Amino acid sequence: MINEEIREHHSVSGQIVVNLFENLLISIQRDITTFSRSSPIPEKFLKLKHELETQFAQPVRLKQLAARVGLSVPHFCFEFKRHFGVSAIDYVIQLRLHQASFLLKNRNRTVADIAAEVGYEDLYYFSKLYKKYYGYSPRSIRKL
Repeated sequence: MINEEIREHHSVSGQIVVNLFENLLISIQRDITTFSRSSPIPEKFLKLKHELETQFAQPVRLKQLAARVGLSVPHFCFEFKRHFGVSAIDYVIQLRLHQASFLLKNRNRTVADIAAEVGYEDLYYFSKLYKKYYGYSPRSIRKL
């Protein structure tokens, strides 16, 4: 349309050309946004996510996760967050704390045992994360 405006009119309107150009840029931006949202998640990331979900209590190292999908650590971190909306480490923390929340309903188990079962040997660190995530300590859930 820009080409048509320039070629077919004797008195080219600069405003029309500017508007057409702006519309073109908006259309390109929409196409890019749609493509990035609709691009499928690579199978290797889906497989890794499933492994994290089933083995969340195991120690997690970004270097090892990145190697499993064949990327550098920074590129892996970017891609994981792009595909799943959360960093890999935060995803594992969410999985662990969700399971801990479920296990804390069993009052016959100690908080330390539950922390260890979901991957935290340091009870203080576990309690700190739990309180940050849920707003109350793991011990206080037992009082509810």
